Amino acid sequence: MDFRLTPTDEERQRAGLLIEVMFRPTEVCFFMALLTANVFFAFSWEDICSLFQCGKCCCCPCC
Repeated sequence: MDFRLTPTDEERQRAGLLIEVMFRPTEVCFFMALLTANVFFAFSWEDICSLFQCGKCCCCPCC
């Protein structure tokens, strides 16, 4: 096995530009899933807080 860390010129050419790497399908899917989860939790924060409104909660900012 070859465990070198320095890429060859051929490997550098195959890697592509940074912008091409950023918008590969796997990267786009991963970050879209994170964005969707963030938006979901941002807009449903009141619903999440309503679960903990028992008067004994000290970790919920809306209590």
